Amino acid sequence: MSRAVPEDPSPEELAELLEIAEDDDLRDLRPDPTDSRVVADAKKRRRTVLLARKIGIALVGGMVLAAGIVMIPLPGPGWLVVVFGLWILSFEFRWAERLFDQIHDKVIDAAHLAASNKWGTALSVLSACSIIAAGVVWWLWDDLPYSSWYSGLALSVSGVVALFTIWWAANDLKKKRARLAAGSG
Repeated sequence: MSRAVPEDPSPEELAELLEIAEDDDLRDLRPDPTDSRVVADAKKRRRTVLLARKIGIALVGGMVLAAGIVMIPLPGPGWLVVVFGLWILSFEFRWAERLFDQIHDKVIDAAHLAASNKWGTALSVLSACSIIAAGVVWWLWDDLPYSSWYSGLALSVSGVVALFTIWWAANDLKKKRARLAAGSG
């Protein structure tokens, strides 16, 4: 039994195949009756890959977002997980990208505001250390509501993330002020 050997694509088809490989818009990859078999097959494969990616991102991002929403009333990083879910969804969905960008800008502004004076920074560090301590207590004391190693660990990790954020905001604000001083001087 002999197999048909596929023909080499023409230069025009090669150019179109390169465009298809770089295209991320499903609408551009709709079948066209004038397409050759090679181009039609390439469009079909690319559409399948893009659709699988979109579904995968929707499922993973949606599950992370849902988990974050469930975690909001519980001790732990609920809001952080919600933002992480939005970040995942922002790779594929414009609404999530816009919402993530708005949250990102507000968080950076708030971090800069807290880091802009020594009292704000001191209060933020004290709050973060209190969250870490509360996490340790939640981990070790079984009589508290939702007390477990997971709740305590999640709360402590939230405090560590807060400390890292405070450190980052203070350094970023210092660099921003240095750039502004260099630009005006």
